[in-house]
Amino acid sequence: MTTITFVDHLSTEAFAWLSSNAVRRTVPAGGVLVGQGTRTTDLFLISAGLFEVTVATPSGGQQRISQLWPGAIIGEMSWLDGGPTSATIEALEPSEVLTISGAALDAKIGADPVFGSSFYRALAREAFVRLRAGNALLSKK
Repeated sequence: MTTITFVDHLSTEAFAWLSSNAVRRTVPAGGVLVGQGTRTTDLFLISAGLFEVTVATPSGGQQRISQLWPGAIIGEMSWLDGGPTSATIEALEPSEVLTISGAALDAKIGADPVFGSSFYRALAREAFVRLRAGNALLSKK
């Protein structure tokens, strides 16, 4: 399956900065990268593996929302609005992410408007891809 990801929308320079300012983290199969309702300002770029996105249901179960693969970004909503995470992100197989400090990203965007423009444009495009996928899913119900 060929899918355009967040990383595909970034400029080469923006991706280089993110890569060189990130901490590589391994997540084992079944490991939770982000738990729904937690607070974090870090962002995560998936560099290898596969993750499942779930949300808690009113009955106490978990509803699968989507899967994320290399090139996807995680944590952007909490970074942008300061709110708790909206979903749980669990590795379905041994995976790896690049962890970017929200504070470091804020400083870079403040100091480099060209970088900021590229980053926010990529975020907007990713948001629209996810929104279209959600709309398609809802239209099938």
